[in-house]
Formats: sequence, C-alpha cells, structure tokens
Amino acid sequence: MFTTHAGQTDFAGDAPAVSFCHAYWGCKKAECLGCIGRFKDKNLGRKCLVNRILENPYESKILQRLKGEEMTAIRVVQDSGKQISPSPLAEQQPRNHNKRVKCWELIADVIFAIDKSTSIDTQKNFNLELDFVGKVLKTFDVGVEETRVGAVVFSDEAERVLDLKEGVSKDAALERVKNITWGKGNTFMDKAFVKMREEFSKENGGRPGQVPKIAVLLTDGVATDPYKAVGEAKKLKSLGVEVFTLGVKDAKMSELNALSSDPQSQHVFDVDSLEGLSSIVSRLSKSVCSSGTRYENTSCFVAGYLCQRKCLKKADIAFVVDSSSSIWPPNFDTQVHFLYDILSPFDISPTKTQVAAVSYSNVIRPQFQFNTYKDKTGVLGATQNIIHTKGDATRTYKALEYMNDQIFTSQNGARNDAIKIAVVTTDGETNPGGADSYTKEEGKRMTLLQAQRAKDSGVYVFAVGVGKEVNDQELLGIASGPESVIKVDTYEELRENELQDKLIDLTCEAGEKTSLPPTPPNVQCKKKKADIIFALDQSTSIGSQKNFSIELDFVNNLIKELAVASDETRIGAVVFSDDSERRLELRDGTIRDSVVDTIHKFKWGTGNTYMDKAFADMREGFLPAKGGRPGLVPQIAVLITDGSATDPYTAESEANKLKNNGVEIFAIGVKGADRNALETYASRPRNVFFVDELIALDTISEAVLTELCA
Repeated sequence: MFTTHAGQTDFAGDAPAVSFCHAYWGCKKAECLGCIGRFKDKNLGRKCLVNRILENPYESKILQRLKGEEMTAIRVVQDSGKQISPSPLAEQQPRNHNKRVKCWELIADVIFAIDKSTSIDTQKNFNLELDFVGKVLKTFDVGVEETRVGAVVFSDEAERVLDLKEGVSKDAALERVKNITWGKGNTFMDKAFVKMREEFSKENGGRPGQVPKIAVLLTDGVATDPYKAVGEAKKLKSLGVEVFTLGVKDAKMSELNALSSDPQSQHVFDVDSLEGLSSIVSRLSKSVCSSGTRYENTSCFVAGYLCQRKCLKKADIAFVVDSSSSIWPPNFDTQVHFLYDILSPFDISPTKTQVAAVSYSNVIRPQFQFNTYKDKTGVLGATQNIIHTKGDATRTYKALEYMNDQIFTSQNGARNDAIKIAVVTTDGETNPGGADSYTKEEGKRMTLLQAQRAKDSGVYVFAVGVGKEVNDQELLGIASGPESVIKVDTYEELRENELQDKLIDLTCEAGEKTSLPPTPPNVQCKKKKADIIFALDQSTSIGSQKNFSIELDFVNNLIKELAVASDETRIGAVVFSDDSERRLELRDGTIRDSVVDTIHKFKWGTGNTYMDKAFADMREGFLPAKGGRPGLVPQIAVLITDGSATDPYTAESEANKLKNNGVEIFAIGVKGADRNALETYASRPRNVFFVDELIALDTISEAVLTELCA
C-alpha cells in the first residue's frame, strides 16, 4: 500500500485505507495509466495513487517514476492493513504552458487516419500531412508499455499502414509513417472510422479497457458520405474512443464538430493550408496528451482496477437479464461475469446494497429477491449461477412487469428509503414470438410502457445493449436517459467499469455527496431565459389528427416545465409539410397557459417533409422583428419529425445557416426518421433523440428537458 513519511496526520482516522483513492483524491476512472508518470505534476499524479499497487505489468514503471522528493513523500510498503496519510505535496503546482510540449506521461493507444484523396493533389502535399503526424508522434513516449501508435490512410477505401502492435518504438513508427505514398480517390471518412474501430481491437495490438483510446483524423475536404461518416464516428465514440479531427482548407467545420468528441473546442482543429499544419503541432499534442487525465469527483482506477470508495447510501439494484437463445452460451457466461464484476465494490447487506435478479426469454425466471441473500458471498454466488433458459422469444415487457409487481415490493425486501436501480440487458429487441398474442410492435410498446411505469415509481433504469441487432430507440425508451444507455458490438467489449462507475455515482460518497436519482430538471429550467421555437412535422406520414395531437401534447408537456414570460423564456412554433408556417411567433409566446392552448388547437395537415422550409422559417422567427432576442438569450430550435427530409441537401444547408446564426438545434426522430441526417442537423450528438412510436415520446421528456435546460 502507499503511505507517507512520518509525522503526517492520519487521513480520516477511522476510514479504511481502501477508501483513500476516491475519498481523498476524488479522481475519475483511471485508465490511470495515462497519469502514472505524472508524479512531477504533483497533484495530478497523486490522484491515481491507491491503497496498494495491484499486480500489473506497469508496477515497475510506477516505481521507476517515483524519484527524489516524490519518493520521500510517498513510499511503497507491503503491509496492507495500515491507514494512509495525505501527502504534504498535494497542492497543485502550476504548469508552464509556454514550454514545448513533451507528452512523456501519456500512456494510450493512438491511431491517426490520414486523408490521401485526390484533392491532396501531390505527393509533396501529402508529405506535409505525414510530416505533421511525425512531429506529433515525437512528443509521445512510444513503446509497448507506453503509447502505442497506429495509422490508417483513406480515400475510396481505408487501409491500415501501421497497426498498434507494430508501432511499439518511436523510430519504427516514424519510419513507417514517413514512407506512406499518396493515392487518389474520394473522401470516405466512414471507412476510416470503421477501420480504426477494427484497429483498436486486442488482436491488432490494442489494450481495450486498460488505457485511453484516441483517434486523430486529418482531412482537407468533406466526407463523400457525410451521414455514414457521422454514424461510424458515433460508433467509435460509443466504444470509449476519444476522437480528434483536424481540417485543412476545404474541410467543413460543422461536419468536423459532428465527428469529434465533446467538447468540440478541445477536439476540433483547423488550418487554412497544409503548410499551416506545423503551427498547431503543440496545440494538438497538448490536447491529446491531456486526454487521459480528466479527474472528476467519481470513481478511480489504476491499470484498469477499480479503486474502492465508501458506499454509504442504501441501494436496491435489480438485474433484468436477457436469457434468449440468440445469445451464444459463452456470451451468456460473459454477460453473467459482467454483472458479477459490477457488484465487486459494493458492500452488500440488508442495511446497505441489496441485489435481486430475474432472467427472461419466452419464460420469466426469478433468480433471487432483495431479501434472499444477506451478504456479498451469497449474492455473487447466485449471480454466477443465473440460468441460460435459451428461449425463442424476448419478452422484455414481461420481465419489466415482474420487476415492477414483484421485485420492487416490500414483501421481497425492497426498501422505501433506498435508491432504486434496474439494469436491463438485451442482445436484440422485444419479440413476443409465439409466447403471447401480441404483435412485435405491440410488444415493443408494452416494453416502453412497463419501463416508464418503473421510472415513474422512482426506479433509475440502465439499458445495456449488445450486438448489431439491438434496437437503439427501444434502449433509449427503456433507460432513464441517454446517459443511462450502454451499447457495445460484442460481449467481449462489455466493460464493467463504465456501468460500475455510474452505479457508484448513484450510491456512493466521495468528498461531496452525490444526489441521485437525478433531480427533475424543472427547477433549474425555470430559471433559464431562452427563445425556443418548436418545428412540428404535420406531413402525411403522421397519419391522423390523433397522432398529431400526441406530438402536440409532448411539446406542451415540455413547455409546462419552462418559465414562460416576456422577460424569461419565449416560445414559438412552426408546422411543416409541403410548406412551413409559423403559427406562433416569439413575441406572442410569453404566457404559458396561452401558449399551451394555442398549440393544443393546431390542426394536422398532409404533404411531404420539407424540413429545409422549417429551418428557414425558424431562422426568420428568431429575428428581433418576430420577438427574438439574438445575442441576449440562448436561441434554441427543436425539430420533431417521423420521416426523412424531402430535400436532404437543402435541409442540411438551412440547418447550417440556423446554427451559424448562433441557434442551437435539437432533433427528435420518430419511427422512420433518418437518424444520421438528424445528427447532422443537430448542434451536437446529445441533442438527438429517437423513439419507435409517437406514443413513446413521453418516455424521453425528462431527457430532452435535461438537455434543453443544461
């Protein structure tokens, strides 16, 4: 364990050593390999210290980095039962940001995607790209236990030129990059993102779950298929990869923003020419170098191991586990181990954390209740023994109904004063099969209704989806919000740390207490001043006035949570199909009851889906002449649609004009909406929401409000 030199005051007297990392330093998850070497940075390095050095291949490197004053302040001892004292050197020392960046401390997997399309024009110009990559590489400490480097080139296709297992020495990586030859073709960025996703795999030298994953894309143009590019970038980011983009000359900033990780100010770079690339080596290196060391008041890891903290709050956690035949038996075992590992940091007892589980396929099989087992040994043993029933249906709605009616009840051990959490796993979507008289669509609706019933009763729901058959909209409808959805392509990619982190945030204390389930957003939202215009799809595909009224009710429910007044939030509304019509101007949308009544009376029309006209109409609606307050309050556009734009190119152009005017765009898609297109229209990925049916819009109200009020 770590301790400090004699004479220090013991930390929190009676606190166990195992709570040191989190309770004292409060660091975030440690893929802490990224900061093992940061002991010279005083505070940042210490944030990753834990009560003991866990056995891992980086132990010797940790010890090697502890030198001089640091070694005096912190020494490693083998007795594991002593208390820990804080270091006197904990005060953060200011960095000199004017020094040339040297990223020796970064330990990560980094892949560069290099544009070699026709527009690069010559090998000489292409060499400017390669020189830039080389200069960035020189700031890294490249090695098998340090930063591993890979490279992909793309035009009509994407091709690996250096994989992570090969790029284990700086000289070898520099030589390989230097010798890449230019090619010609289009700019299929989507293929570059697909190739990088493959390259981060363990087979190609990646270290998933152990170190930060970073992708850096360089381009001088726009994507040949922008919708696919945004979609593939999102898949890459969903795997925990941090995406940086660098645009040259004709690159499109709105596109780079959509491709990159948040915040865009730290992940998007642009220069006017290839010659100008050298001017941003330091800026990019600094951003990449710091990507593994963002510490917040959540959980801490070192070399992929969880650093425990005190979990003092009561929590009742229910697992709802997919047990259908579509899950290959070894994958089911992986799923069970995933759940087992999640529970490892929790103090399980009738006065702290309790656990229950039910599995589902065509049959619903209760595994154990909250009051079945009184300690961690019993719960972990029962979790390992969850049975794979291999049924031919996926009756998610019945499992959620059982959870509502049986698991979260006092007779089965649920406590009124405990945080209520559900973790629902699936490898597909609701499918009643022959087990019920429901159609597939009816089954999906029942799933969403039961999930909403759980959320309405105070259960915080996580939805975990695995595989390409997962229905994204259903996952979002089940979960308490977008931040509660975890989606991966394979069971091997399931990492307990991501969900474990979120569960700990709900149930544990570290420094300041965390208050979750989340407070409803209406209190904060009512303090926010804004101009908000809703654009409502009234095209033929909506189907009926009844369906259109569902859309109107959803909007009105949002408005009821806003502080509507002339000097607070003003509301406007647009309806669109073949044309667009502003039916409520911002200058008139200043009394909540009047606004709700006006929108409630809107009549459905028919026609096509000219979103471009809606965006153009909203742009005019935000002007001062219409009651808008540009530059004085945030201006927000909320588009709701159930289809694809009749003229997608003009729609994208008009959306960009709106964003260029400083308007933040939210996009809500129903059923047949084009997700990739809406992600392009929206100001950022988290501004996009989807549901399978109009009737399910209410399931995302809280999530939409949370983002509107952020």
